[in-house]
Amino acid sequence: MKNKTFLFPHKFQKVGCWILLLSFIGIPVSLFFCNVLGLIDFKNSFAITIRILAGLMAIFLSIGLFLIAFSQERFEDEYIGAIRKKSIIISTIIGFCCYLIYSTIASIGGACMVAEAFGVSGNIVDPDGFKMMLSDFCQKYKWLENFSGVFYMFIYYEVIFRINLHKLNKSVNNAE
Repeated sequence: MKNKTFLFPHKFQKVGCWILLLSFIGIPVSLFFCNVLGLIDFKNSFAITIRILAGLMAIFLSIGLFLIAFSQERFEDEYIGAIRKKSIIISTIIGFCCYLIYSTIASIGGACMVAEAFGVSGNIVDPDGFKMMLSDFCQKYKWLENFSGVFYMFIYYEVIFRINLHKLNKSVNNAE
């Protein structure tokens, strides 16, 4: 009996690649033409326009990555299934570690700010300016929070899966 996989057919991988390509090319090009043709008043609504286009780009990138990540390969077998499982586990670990690091830093920084708000002595919470350094660090590295999100999990998975698949293809070609 054939194992049931919950993967899309291979043709969805091509659709995902096209969506990814069009989102990388289409949204910046549309922004450029809206500026050239004067369709959007960029002086008054530039920030709103950029946020909307960035949101659309994130949605299309996520859909494209989802279709690529969860589509079958041309020749799907048990070994490729094992590579998929390994890639999912590693990408989950990487995403969780990024989340854990950022959450720890943010929690310590938040505790320092709360303690300061309640007037706790600086010697207890703030030895030698540690609170200020931590607060600056939290602000500087807020981007780390994003690397634990679902979007980056797709990227981690896809990169790890493609690297392992490339190694497999390279070893098969060398064996022949």
